Amino acid sequence: MEKRFTTLSSIETFHEEFKMKINYFEDTDTLHIVFLDSAAVETQEMSENVYMDLDEEGNLVSMTIEHAEENANIMEFAFERRPKVSA
Repeated sequence: MEKRFTTLSSIETFHEEFKMKINYFEDTDTLHIVFLDSAAVETQEMSENVYMDLDEEGNLVSMTIEHAEENANIMEFAFERRPKVSA
């Protein structure tokens, strides 16, 4: 069975001042997701091969997944933004 694999060099989503970046490094099979444009002051190991970077206020800055093809099942990638639902 042939693998279908989408290489993500950089996908950027912009909304007002928020900017999210997703980078996949095929040579090292590493997925890096940046949620905030903020300096990370702490890295927490969530599990083997999954790391979260936090800013000084404890906000999630970025996440790194090593061996991403196996650990995150990233054979394909889809992004869908859902609008806020008013109450």
